Amino acid sequence: MKKFLILTAAFLFVTNFGFAQKNGEKGERIKALWVAFITQELDLSADESAKFWPIYNEYTETERDLMKSKRKLSRKPISEMSDAEMEAQFNQSLNIDEKIIALKRSYYPKLKTAIPASKIAKLPAAEREFKKKIIRFIQERRNK
Repeated sequence: MKKFLILTAAFLFVTNFGFAQKNGEKGERIKALWVAFITQELDLSADESAKFWPIYNEYTETERDLMKSKRKLSRKPISEMSDAEMEAQFNQSLNIDEKIIALKRSYYPKLKTAIPASKIAKLPAAEREFKKKIIRFIQERRNK
């Protein structure tokens, strides 16, 4: 019941205020919802939360930067690329994927200092669930 109330309040907050604000403010509101949702889903205590979020934020910022660099590899349509260009782009993409995997491996021990492995294992599913909820919410807003 507590979980339902928190999620309902969070989505009402976004509904009433989030979409009337500037993009930066919307991003901050979504980030606050993200923190509340992940904290709730992982059932983080105050102590765990204080240790977890700085590590997780550092990880996600680095991962986001890597994903941005992967998206920027080439804006040229594939039909206009030579075989050599496509191969180079593919290899660059694989190198970034390897960096992302190395990043995950390097942050796992850091996360284990903050929360137990059982909660780390729940993290990917919680992230996916939050993204699904946000997408559904946006789609519902567009359909109104």
